[in-house]
Amino acid sequence: MLRWVPFLVVATELVLVVGGVVSLADAAVAVVLIEIALLGVVVGEVVTMRAAYRKARRSGADRAPAMSAALDAALPPVVAMLIRQELRVFGSLLSVVRRRTRVSPGDSALPYGRRLRGLLIVLAGLSLAEVAVVEAFVPWPVVRWVLLALGIYGLLWVVSFVASLSVYPHTIGPRVLRLRFGPFTDLAVPTEKIATAVENTTGTHRKTVETDDETLSVSLMGTSTVLVDLAEPHEVDLGRRGRHTVRRLRFDADDPADAVRLLREAVAPRVASREPSDPRGGRR
Repeated sequence: MLRWVPFLVVATELVLVVGGVVSLADAAVAVVLIEIALLGVVVGEVVTMRAAYRKARRSGADRAPAMSAALDAALPPVVAMLIRQELRVFGSLLSVVRRRTRVSPGDSALPYGRRLRGLLIVLAGLSLAEVAVVEAFVPWPVVRWVLLALGIYGLLWVVSFVASLSVYPHTIGPRVLRLRFGPFTDLAVPTEKIATAVENTTGTHRKTVETDDETLSVSLMGTSTVLVDLAEPHEVDLGRRGRHTVRRLRFDADDPADAVRLLREAVAPRVASREPSDPRGGRR
């Protein structure tokens, strides 16, 4: 419960002032007193985060998982999740600069997001224009600085999200097929469960990630272009939406023909190993 105290207090202060329950002067005095008390809570949370981070590092965790553990230890679950996602989004921009992608050694990337990327670039241009308009036409300094900060944050977020589509592609490897949507979705299916893969365009998806009729779909703008049939049922964990058993997969790819080729190549060695041998030493 202590994790929620800073957020609840600030929200309560705003409601009291905006609702006219207390005057601005009284609220200012109350804020000073409350913030002094909250300082102890915040310091305690920082100490907790530091201890959790160091513990995770000592156990062998990398920096990113250690920071995630620190956030979980000090913040409410929902807040920790949102901060993690924001860090991953903004971290994608740095990964692009460093020319790094989240593709494991031996795996092949299945890029997606080409259509959405163009739309987001337009949105980034509009955000940049909004920042210029605010700077030129808003006369109140405090309001202007707040709007500029929000505008710049939004612009950086859009640019970073565009970068994340390249940093977090779908991947296929000898062991696993990973279906992703930026840093927000990462669903793994063992390659050994894949039976067939074909090009198949469907444009009726209502959500980016959805399950319907034992089919898991990771679409883009309501569209998927690749259909994968599984040799056996597979259970996927969709977090708050629970666990679902699926027999088919749908996902979007910039080049569905190449994606199908890579999927078939990943499955081919397993299929060949299961073919019955000819008595004369060949394959039937």
